[in-house]
Amino acid sequence: MRRHALLPILCLSLCLGLGLGFGLGLGLPGPAQAASAVTVLDGDTLRIAGVSYRLHGIDAPEKRQYCRKNGLPWLCGQEAAAYLRGLIGRHAVSCAVRGRDRYGRMVAVCRAGGLELNRAMVRAGMAWAYRHYARDYEDAELEAAIAKRGLWAEGVQAQPAWDWRRGRGKGRSGRNPGLTAF
Repeated sequence: MRRHALLPILCLSLCLGLGLGFGLGLGLPGPAQAASAVTVLDGDTLRIAGVSYRLHGIDAPEKRQYCRKNGLPWLCGQEAAAYLRGLIGRHAVSCAVRGRDRYGRMVAVCRAGGLELNRAMVRAGMAWAYRHYARDYEDAELEAAIAKRGLWAEGVQAQPAWDWRRGRGKGRSGRNPGLTAF
């Protein structure tokens, strides 16, 4: 192969290696990496440099969703978001995009400090495995339930976020819908 024929291959390899070619033709951004520009929107959504990332395969309580703990109202959605913030801490976050959801957010598996955030949220009992879209985290949810962590803890009543959202859409206030025990 002649030397000048290698130039396009070298350029393409360099671009792909830097993440510049990621998602080429798919309208998806390259792998996101940020440290200070990460904003936790709720327990399963991040914003990095202006782009929203929905954590693939999990569903955390909504930010305004109440659950019950030992018979008292518990802001489980806010606690899930705080837990995600704590997992990220000061670590850089990287997200591998799997696609887009119907709201235009990137659906991704994200990591911080070597920890996969999606799995960590479910293992801690701060999110459910979102079986409607993926079965990747069923084992982590079972582990959380057996260990009685988070949403699975003794005395906790929590309605899965997908049911809570559906109930809000039918005219209920959504502040504290009928809760189901697990």
